[in-house]
Amino acid sequence: MSSGSPSPRPDGGRGWSTPSLTPHSGRSTPRSSELLTPASVSSNISWASAKAKSEEVRGYPSFATRNNGFFSRSKRQISATLPRWRSPSGYDDYAEKDEKGVYPYYGAGRRGCSPFGSGRSVLRRKRMRLFVVMLLGLIGYLYMWSALVERYRRSPFGNGRKFVIVLESNIEGGVMELKGAREWAVERNSIANKAAYAKRWGYDLEVVNMLAKKRYSHEWREGWEKVDIIRETMGKYPHAEWFWWIDLNTWVMEESYSLQDHLFNRLSDITYRDINVYNPLNISHPPTEPYLDEVSRSATGDGDVSSINMVLTQDCGGFNLGSFFLRRSLWSERLLDSWWDPILYEQKHMQWEHKEQDALENLYISQPWVRSSTAFLPQRYANAFPPGACGAGGDPEVHYSEAERDFVVNMAGCKFGRDCWAEMHEYRELSKKLNRTWWEQVVMPSSYTSRSTTAARSTQFHHTLDPTLTSPYLNRNAQGGGNERTKMPTPESASFLAKKPTVAPTYDGVDFEDNVAVHNARDAIIREQWVRSMMSRLVGEELGKCYHREGVNHMEKCGVLREKYFELLSERKIKGYLGQEKNVFEKA
Repeated sequence: MSSGSPSPRPDGGRGWSTPSLTPHSGRSTPRSSELLTPASVSSNISWASAKAKSEEVRGYPSFATRNNGFFSRSKRQISATLPRWRSPSGYDDYAEKDEKGVYPYYGAGRRGCSPFGSGRSVLRRKRMRLFVVMLLGLIGYLYMWSALVERYRRSPFGNGRKFVIVLESNIEGGVMELKGAREWAVERNSIANKAAYAKRWGYDLEVVNMLAKKRYSHEWREGWEKVDIIRETMGKYPHAEWFWWIDLNTWVMEESYSLQDHLFNRLSDITYRDINVYNPLNISHPPTEPYLDEVSRSATGDGDVSSINMVLTQDCGGFNLGSFFLRRSLWSERLLDSWWDPILYEQKHMQWEHKEQDALENLYISQPWVRSSTAFLPQRYANAFPPGACGAGGDPEVHYSEAERDFVVNMAGCKFGRDCWAEMHEYRELSKKLNRTWWEQVVMPSSYTSRSTTAARSTQFHHTLDPTLTSPYLNRNAQGGGNERTKMPTPESASFLAKKPTVAPTYDGVDFEDNVAVHNARDAIIREQWVRSMMSRLVGEELGKCYHREGVNHMEKCGVLREKYFELLSERKIKGYLGQEKNVFEKA
C-alpha cells in the first residue's frame, strides 16, 4: 500500500479498517457478530475518527512492565472470577456518535448490545428471588401459620386463656359399672373432639374423673361432685374468667365457632333473664315479696350484661346442665357453697331424679339472689338435642339443625333405649362432612347419608328413631328383616321358669362342708343377680321410650316406670355375697 502518510496503528496491532478490508481483520478468527457489509462500515467509520483514535492511543506509555506486583496480580485473579457483563464493543469503540450523542445499535445478532439486555437479566434475577421468597412463604404458612395463630389466641391479646372447658370422663367406672368397648369409644372420641376445639382457640381443657366414689364415709355424691369439681378447677386456673362444663355425651359440631364470637361478645342480644320467655317448670317469676329490693323483684334483674354470672339452657323438662357456663365471681362462690350444702343432698337425694340439676332448680325458685345473675340461652345455641330427646325431632327450638349449623349437640338420655356410640359416630361423620375444606370436597366427596333419608324406616320399630340409633338387639333384628322386637327372656317366660333353681339365692343355712349345696347356692345367687340386672335394663329402656313418647308430660305419664326403675337399681346388686363366701371358706 502506498500513501502519503502511514496508517495509524492502534494498540494490539490489529490494524485499522479500510473500505476494502473487513473490520477487525487483525484477529485470527473473525467473530460472527462482526461480519458486516462494506456499505455499513463505510457509512459509520471515517478516517477522521480513526485518526483521532490513533492520537489517543499514542498518548499511552509505550512500555509497561508485566510484573505489576503482588497486589495487581491478586486483583487480576479476583476480577477474573467475578461475573462478566456484556458491554458494547467492536464498532462502538470506533463509530461516531449521532447527533444526540448516542452510539449506533447494530441489532441483536451483531456485536452491538441491546439497550434492554442488562435490564432483562436483572428482571430475571428479581423474578427468581421473588419466586424463592414466595415458596418459602408458602412453606411457612403451611407449617407455621396454625401454630402462630394458636399461640396468639392463647396470649393476653387473644383472650383464649380466659376460658376453661371442663369435660367429665370415666363415667360409671370403678365399683359402680364396668365399661365396655362402646363406652370407651364414646369417651375417647369425645375427649379428642374437645381437645381439638380447645387447641384451635387457645382454651384450657380440664378432663375430670367422674369415677363414682364416696366423698364422705356415709354417702355417695354422684352428680353433686360436679359442684366440687368446678370449685377445684377455678382454683387450678386463676387466670380464667369463664368455665364451660360439658357432658361426655356431647359433640362440638362447629369447631370454627369461638366462644367469644358465638356467645360472649353478644350475650345481651342472645340471652334472656326473664324465665317466662320459656318456662317448662312453670316457675312463678319475678318474686313479689315486699322485702326484696328492686333488682330482685325485676324480671330481668339489673339489665346489665356484666352482672350475668351463670349461663345455661332449658329443655322440655327444665334446667339442663349438660352444657352450661359459670363465671368467676363472688356470686359464683356463694352459689357453689349453697349448691354443695349437704342438707340439700341428705334430704332430697332420693326424691330428686336429676340430683344436682334439681338442686339448682330449687335454689333458683327459693333464692331471689340466684335469679338476678342467671341468664338463659336458647337451647340450640350451645346444647341442641338429637331426635329422640324431648320428642321425635323437628322441634326448631330444641333439636339440632344441619341447615343452620348448630354449635353443639348433646345426646341427652341416650342410655335409655338408644345407643350413645351410634349417635356420636353419626354426628362425628356429619361434622366432618360439613367442615370439609375446598380441597377435601374435590378429592374426597362425602358418602354421608342424612338422617332424614333413613327416618322413614324407623317406623317398623314402633318409634321415630333411626334404626342406627337404637339399641344393638334392634339393629340385629333390622338386619334380619323382621318387623317384631326380639323376644328377650324375662322372669315370667316359660323357658326361664323351667330353669329356675329350686334353692334360695343366699348362703344362709348352707352347709359349707357340702360342695353340692355350696355350688347350688352360688348358681342361684349368680342367676338372681343376672335377673335383677336384666330387669333394670328392660325397665330402663321402657322408661326411655316413655320419655321420648310423652315429651313435656313425661314427669306425669312415666311416674310408675320411673319408680320401678329406681327400685330395681337399688336392688340389682346382691351386697356382700362374695365376701360372705370368702369369709366362710377362710374360717373353714
